[in-house]
Amino acid sequence: FSFLYDAFIYIYERDGFWSMISSGRSDVILRQISENLSYWNGINYFFGGTDQIKFLIEMDFFDLFLFLGLIGSAVIFYIYYKTVFKNNRKIMFLGFFSFCYFLFAFLAGHILASAINSLNLVLVSIFIGNSSYYISNTEIYQV
Repeated sequence: FSFLYDAFIYIYERDGFWSMISSGRSDVILRQISENLSYWNGINYFFGGTDQIKFLIEMDFFDLFLFLGLIGSAVIFYIYYKTVFKNNRKIMFLGFFSFCYFLFAFLAGHILASAINSLNLVLVSIFIGNSSYYISNTEIYQV
């Protein structure tokens, strides 16, 4: 695995931290967004609309905004919040799980749109929701 470490160090030294952590996707963000927004009018900011092939950034939060706009993105996150965080007793682990999931979505592409990742999200959420354990600030309890 030392060749992987060497590759990441090389990219870090050549292009910087954000390019290394995002696999070079961060290098195209500003160019792709500014070119896409030059075609937009006011309605597009609320509802999105873009050529998905030409302006794909492959970082899900940016792609979500470009495809669905502010309102569509807010609806997606509202549905996610209402379905995953409906059980408050297990919110600590769900918060950690959600943070990791969205961190991966921010740094990588096709996480939110992937059927396999969505299935994993649903299965983990069901498992956590049906678990007879919950976590307080200091202890784990069984219900």
